[in-house]
Amino acid sequence: MASTGYYLYAILEGEPLLVGLTGIDGVEVQTVLHKGFSAVVSEIENKRIRPERRKLSAHFQVLKAVTGKHNLLPMAFGIIADSAEEVERVLAANHEQFAEQLDRVRGRIEMGLRVAYDVSNLTQHLIAQSPELQSLRDQTFAPDREPSQDDLMQVGRAYDRLLAQKRQETIERIVSALGTTIAETKENKLKSEKDIANLAFLIAADGRAAFENAVAGAAELFGEDIVFELTGPFAPHNFIELTLSPPDEDDEEDDDEGAEDEEDE
Repeated sequence: MASTGYYLYAILEGEPLLVGLTGIDGVEVQTVLHKGFSAVVSEIENKRIRPERRKLSAHFQVLKAVTGKHNLLPMAFGIIADSAEEVERVLAANHEQFAEQLDRVRGRIEMGLRVAYDVSNLTQHLIAQSPELQSLRDQTFAPDREPSQDDLMQVGRAYDRLLAQKRQETIERIVSALGTTIAETKENKLKSEKDIANLAFLIAADGRAAFENAVAGAAELFGEDIVFELTGPFAPHNFIELTLSPPDEDDEEDDDEGAEDEEDE
C-alpha cells in the first residue's frame, strides 16, 4: 500500500495471537508489541478516515472478537499512526496510563441496558399516575377559563419534574436490584422522551449469567408499561478514561543518534 498508516483498535495485555481476524477494508489485523502491551492494528492506505457505517462496523467487530478473551482498552474510532514504530512510541508514551486503566477493567466486560416506557401516549400515562398533575391540568384547562402562557409553562414544568423523578426512581430501583453483580454503572444520554434509562454496567466477565438473571429479576419489579432491552457484551468504552499522550519524539531522535553512533563505530 502507498502511504500506509496503522489503524488502532485496542490495547491488550501480553502478546495475543489473532489469527484470521480482519478489520477495516478487510485488511488482516496484527499486533505491535512494546513492554508487555500490544496494540491491535491493521494497515490502512489513507491517513484520514470517515465514520462510514461499514468502517464503524469493522472497527467494532474487531473489538467484539477480542472482548471477553483478552483484557483490553478499546480505542476511539479514527486513530491512525504513521508507522509501526510510531505505534510503539504511543505504547511507550502511555505505558503507565494503560497499566492503570487495564487494572480497572481487568477481567470485566461492559453490558448495556435501555429501559423505556411502552405506552402510546406518555403524557397521558404519567398524568394518570399523578393526582397532583391531574389537578393542575384540570385547573389550567377548565372550560370556563383560557390558560395563559405562564399557566401552560407551569404545567410543562410540573410534567418535566414528574418525568425526571420517575426516571431517577426507576434507575435507583434497578441498580439496587442488580446489587453485587455490577462493579460500576454509568448513565448515558437518553435517545427519546420515552426512554427512562440508558445504562452501561461494568461486570465480571465470568459473572455474566448472574448479572443477566438479576436484570430479569429487576424487570419483574415493573409493570408491562416499562420494557427492558439488554445488550452486550462490549469492550468497556464507558469505563476507561484515556487521554493519549503523543509519541515522544525525543525517543525517535535518540534512536537515530544511537544508530549514527553505531555506524561511526
